[in-house]
Amino acid sequence: MLSKIYRIWSGAFVIRLVALLLSFGSSWLLTQVMTDSEYGSYVYILSIVGLLAGMAAAAFDDLAVRLVSAYQTNSHFALLQGFWRVSGVVTFGLSVLLLFVWKIYLHYYPTADVLPILAMVLCNIPLLAMLSWLQGLLLGSRHTILSQLPENIFKSLLLLLALLAFWLYRTNTFLSLSQLFLWQTWINISVLVVTLGLCWRYFWRDLPREKPAYAWSYWNKNAVIFLCISSINLINIRADILALGTMVSPHELGYYNIAAKLSELLKLGFLVSNLVFAPIFASLFAEQKLPELEQLAKKSSRLMAALGLVVVVAFAVVGKYVLSWWGTNFVTAYPVLLVLLLGQWVNLAFGAAANVLQMTGKQSWIFNAIVITTLLNVALNVLLIPHYGTMGAAIATSLSTIIKILIWNAVVYRYWRIRVGVW
Repeated sequence: MLSKIYRIWSGAFVIRLVALLLSFGSSWLLTQVMTDSEYGSYVYILSIVGLLAGMAAAAFDDLAVRLVSAYQTNSHFALLQGFWRVSGVVTFGLSVLLLFVWKIYLHYYPTADVLPILAMVLCNIPLLAMLSWLQGLLLGSRHTILSQLPENIFKSLLLLLALLAFWLYRTNTFLSLSQLFLWQTWINISVLVVTLGLCWRYFWRDLPREKPAYAWSYWNKNAVIFLCISSINLINIRADILALGTMVSPHELGYYNIAAKLSELLKLGFLVSNLVFAPIFASLFAEQKLPELEQLAKKSSRLMAALGLVVVVAFAVVGKYVLSWWGTNFVTAYPVLLVLLLGQWVNLAFGAAANVLQMTGKQSWIFNAIVITTLLNVALNVLLIPHYGTMGAAIATSLSTIIKILIWNAVVYRYWRIRVGVW
């Protein structure tokens, strides 16, 4: 079993690594075809749209991973038929509602130059929300690799090719925000169509045809918990970018964003582990195999921590040189990069606790820890950014991440008497 798991993990890791490299390529091209200020505005707008789309999908994309896996394991196909129907309708409805609420807000409160462009970009919310929901269905049905291909490879490659063509054939003109987001809208539509095709081929087509059953009370309760957890977590994750977007110049935000992207090399391992092990943790817990769950979680954490330490040391040595690839001004983000890497390494070494809590029905404790650390993160950003700029945002982000991880591990040990970190 472990050999199969690690083969899946390796495949998912390669996909995420390729996606990250494509993202680095796109970021480099963006800094070449846009001004530093325009690039910073792009990062700010993208964070807002990503936050809203994530909130729209939050009710059911993560819940789909848990329930689809559990229903298939226990052959509850009637409930599975009902769940995917309800989750799709709710996700789409919530995304459209958020779209119109923000369009109305921007109409009456136009407080920044980027808001007219943001209003145009908001149409991507339903596209991104439905994409997350479809990925949840594929991931829950154990199609880990397929669930990641459309967004992480196809989408990233299309954007990279579009930027590369503009860079090669432009005539001393800069890429505008409106033109860039128009490209991204068409790319999101293409990726959604591809993901729908994969869902039909590998999920819906072979699903036993049973009359749908509906566990409304159970789904609603868990969906609300997942919605609250995911929404607040999204705010926590994007608090630094959103705060910097309103408190520092756009070009400083652009420098910070590249450092944050480089630190995501560590986050990559954590995300891949979640993708691979989340449905397995759910199955092991359903069978009450807690020793096996603990052993698997520890092995994955130790592997991730060892790989992550290599990355941290490498960036400590050559981080300035790597940042200079985007431009000499980006080297100023080197101290920020080191602070962000510290927080990401702790997340990598002990973050499996969140996965265990989520897949064993203890989501409320995830929510409690996220609420505490989100409030702390926002407060630290507000207090530190005016005095320390981007370094203040990095300190706030890493410190709140470490505290959150410690809380999660303590709760896992309290309930199940298992340790899921590196020791």
